[in-house]
Amino acid sequence: CTLNVVFVSLVVGFTRKKFDPQAAIAAVLAVSGVAFLELVGSQPFVLGDALSLAQPIGFGMGYVRLEQIMADSPQDANGITAVKVMIVALASWALFLLSAGTLPDFSPVFDSPVALTGILWTGLITTALSLLVESVAFRYVDASSAS
Repeated sequence: CTLNVVFVSLVVGFTRKKFDPQAAIAAVLAVSGVAFLELVGSQPFVLGDALSLAQPIGFGMGYVRLEQIMADSPQDANGITAVKVMIVALASWALFLLSAGTLPDFSPVFDSPVALTGILWTGLITTALSLLVESVAFRYVDASSAS
């Protein structure tokens, strides 16, 4: 989370050509703190560390891009949410397919009302609705404030 705030602030600063020395000092302190927490230990830099660094870049660019899209087309919140949910589903299935070699058998889920309700709740309410609220919120809040 700390690096997400730093990354979004840096990207927004570069794109708007505004340099805030106080934000730069805060960014250096935040990155230093994360480095002390993540890189101190008995093992060298590993794949998990690289993924930890990639996450705020991807997440942060999503915020920056969502701010731009909502400024240009504020009525597109539903479409943006639908695309995000489809991408998450496809990426999840692709990762499962790569790791297991086949897609899972969904019949036990479809046969169980409790499981199906849980999956629908997770997909439609906790994922899609939160992404929709996020998209609508970016009509009123910029990426730096949101991160």
